[in-house]
Amino acid sequence: MKRKEFDLYLRRDFGRCYHCGTTDDTLVPQHRLGRGMGGSKDPKVNAPSNIITFCSEHNGQIESNSIALLRAKRLGWKLESWQNPRDTPVFCMTTGEWYLLCDNYTREVYSPSDN
Repeated sequence: MKRKEFDLYLRRDFGRCYHCGTTDDTLVPQHRLGRGMGGSKDPKVNAPSNIITFCSEHNGQIESNSIALLRAKRLGWKLESWQNPRDTPVFCMTTGEWYLLCDNYTREVYSPSDN
């Protein structure tokens, strides 16, 4: 991922980790749908709605700890292969709100009553 593209995610996510809210230089892109070994050419996997910012510490926990992974799935931080990132809300711990991520690098507050 190019720095210019990552800057768009940082701007959308207010430069914060979805989990702990840190704004330091450990922020990394977290793919909600896994990319698989070697990456993916699937447009859904590489779409802005599939990527959130996480600090490297919490990103590592999600990738290596089964309990952290289950929590991440409940909060929309990680998705099952059948889920569509555009239609699956994601929870931001720092704002306490659910969001739908858009493919134009924006996010909208999600309310279950919107459905």
